[in-house]
Amino acid sequence: MFGIVINMKVATLNLAGYKNWMKRESNIVSYLEATNSDIVFFQEVKFNKEYSPYSQSKYLNSKLSTPYIYAQTSVSRYYTQSDGVESREGLAVLSRYPIIDSEILVLTKRPDDKHTRIIQKVDILINDQVISFTNVHFSNNLYSNEQLAETLQIIKNTDSKSVVLGDFNIFDIKTVKDLYAADYVASTEFMPYISFPSENVTLDYVLMPRDYTLTSLSIGENLSDHNALSFEFITK
Repeated sequence: MFGIVINMKVATLNLAGYKNWMKRESNIVSYLEATNSDIVFFQEVKFNKEYSPYSQSKYLNSKLSTPYIYAQTSVSRYYTQSDGVESREGLAVLSRYPIIDSEILVLTKRPDDKHTRIIQKVDILINDQVISFTNVHFSNNLYSNEQLAETLQIIKNTDSKSVVLGDFNIFDIKTVKDLYAADYVASTEFMPYISFPSENVTLDYVLMPRDYTLTSLSIGENLSDHNALSFEFITK
């Protein structure tokens, strides 16, 4: 029996915490409402009591005219900012469909990486089918390639397929195509784009399983130091 073909719209954005938040908040809310994605993934989501008693993703959700029903936030990093304010950071997902499973996995810790790196694995139930996603934010150094390899191996070990997306911190994902090409198509193969405009490079990607089809991709600008990716895909 063949499964039902599912068409989904998804967005991903590195929020860059609360930096210049007063100038950016309304732009982000407007973007989320305009794109009206089924699911939104965030990286660098802050919890900072100076701004809100809620995590940044839940705060944004509360500002939407039609808030998302399901939400998961995972915090992995602790900061004391230069002004002494305590802050915590992590990954988040907002979904209009039920999140039936969500798991945070810690990647291998590198001795000279001051942060713990995590991935957020999420299973979404849509029309009686489960679609899996893996939200990532890798190190902004040479470890990003190794963390991508580790993440893909984790997915392969579960004999599952997953849409992998987020801030890869890899300047040109084609340089590591040998890691993913057998099972995935990178979003930059669908169309070229810039996701980190200050350096005119791409750091944010979607790796689409080869038996899914990416059907559209657009960029959201002036939201943070990263551009957002909004894309649609269909399952087969």
